[in-house]
Amino acid sequence: MSILAQGALPVQLLSSYKPIVLAITLIPYAWLVSTKLEKDAGYFNLGSIKWSAIFLGTAVLALATALLIPIFWIGWPLMVIVLAATPLLYMQYRNKRVPADRQYKLKFGGIAEAAATRREAKLQKSANISLHGRNGRFPLPQKETPEAAAYAQMEQWVAGPLLSRAWRLDIVPVQGGVIPVVTRDGVRTRGEPVANELALPAMDILRRVAGFVVEDRRRPQRGTLQIKAPEAEATATITSSGGSAGLSVRVEFETIAMHKIPVTELGFTPKQLEFLETFGDAGERRGTVLVAAPAGQGLVTTLYALAARHDAYTASVKTFERLIEAPIEGVDQVQFDPSNASLDYSTAFRSIIRRGPDVVTCVDASEKGIGSALVGANIDMLLTYAGFGVGTSQEALQGWIRSCGGDTKQAAKSLRGIINQRLVRRLCHTCRTPIQVSPEQAAKVGIRTERPIQLFRAGGKVQVKNRIEECPECNGLGYSGMIGVFETLPFTSEGKSALELGNLAGMIQAARKSGGVLLAEAALFHVRSGVTSFEEAQRVLQPQTQKPAAAAGAPAATKRQQA
Repeated sequence: MSILAQGALPVQLLSSYKPIVLAITLIPYAWLVSTKLEKDAGYFNLGSIKWSAIFLGTAVLALATALLIPIFWIGWPLMVIVLAATPLLYMQYRNKRVPADRQYKLKFGGIAEAAATRREAKLQKSANISLHGRNGRFPLPQKETPEAAAYAQMEQWVAGPLLSRAWRLDIVPVQGGVIPVVTRDGVRTRGEPVANELALPAMDILRRVAGFVVEDRRRPQRGTLQIKAPEAEATATITSSGGSAGLSVRVEFETIAMHKIPVTELGFTPKQLEFLETFGDAGERRGTVLVAAPAGQGLVTTLYALAARHDAYTASVKTFERLIEAPIEGVDQVQFDPSNASLDYSTAFRSIIRRGPDVVTCVDASEKGIGSALVGANIDMLLTYAGFGVGTSQEALQGWIRSCGGDTKQAAKSLRGIINQRLVRRLCHTCRTPIQVSPEQAAKVGIRTERPIQLFRAGGKVQVKNRIEECPECNGLGYSGMIGVFETLPFTSEGKSALELGNLAGMIQAARKSGGVLLAEAALFHVRSGVTSFEEAQRVLQPQTQKPAAAAGAPAATKRQQA
């Protein structure tokens, strides 16, 4: 009689879940061996048949271990150990026979690294901008930390100017803190003051990404970084320096691109471009052209464009600068080294002249001795663009006479002309508004016409379906970008005679008679062309009232120049 018939208790020889556990353990091992390890052994000629046999034998041994040991929860862990040991053994065998860059490596910190990557991605998603320097992207600080507050302040300073296509952000020190000043299209806007406790760490973030020695808050430092936002990105030049008032930082957006504008796109009228051509040809490449503009009115950009218009591969073109703002293709740019006590500014310039260049651009020619160096050179073989950071053509002439040691005859000897400039804002072509102006109204603003003409004024608004909204192109300002307004005064023998006598006003009048174009006339050309508005031209030119020129060397002239 069977045991069951005799009333014995039934015995469960095999549970229902244990086969499932064994299968779940074997399937990943089989997948790893068949799809990865066997193919890898064949690729590196490590004996794929041998290792296939080892892998199969390991699977049989592991399964036997789990089945033959009576206690499942002892046999199954041993099965897992056997299955794991063979791939580890293969990895050790393999790594000794393959190149270092193809070796397998165990990454026990992978989970932590993945978590950190996810946290960083989340932070970047919440940020308005990201900074990128020589060492890659600047890592965002964790929330609720002092570093996070500093980063948020830096974002508040930088994001707005970046999105509005501003030129420059100046963070200037005041009592107990700093004030941000944004320059967009020549118009400066002041922000709210920020206390030093928050401002200095925020400024240090920009300085750190630009590669500065952050601990050094006195020495001038300069560097670049990339600023990226979802809607815009730009290359920025960062400059910092310290003084008695505190640390100041300047952020210039797309500085290099701004200094690489061709002469034909600066804003010269067709008549003025003809004037430039008179000393552009090799046969007429001689004399000195004074180029003047107040601070922030595009002097360096114009000087760079004038230098770049000459073929640097058929002529020797050099620049002499206190600070090189941007590279010019083919041009030998020399930067003055103030730390060399044995070589002052004018002497360093003379050394450049002695090398026999065809064209020289001196970005700052106001220092005494520059004019004397040029006059002493072979003026029939050298064309020089001499820069002066002043407001009028008369002031540029005064500065030139002073750099020639006060000798008006020497100053007149090599002069070819004067270029004086301002920057006006361009009307936004998306929202500018046409207006009809009668001949009488046009005459009041200096435009002579016998019939009504169409001019334009700033709009700032556009119609979207049935709604009036701010123009997306100019952010409601009515202006977008800038263009130069130039005064060009060619010199004739009559003008030079007036200069030799110290009659600067007479020299300007002679240049005017010989085809010179005044600032107001150039501004009206852009107004008539619809490039800018009369209100904008008036805003830029009206404060620049030209006073009668005094005789060269007079005390009044010297005082005005020094001021």
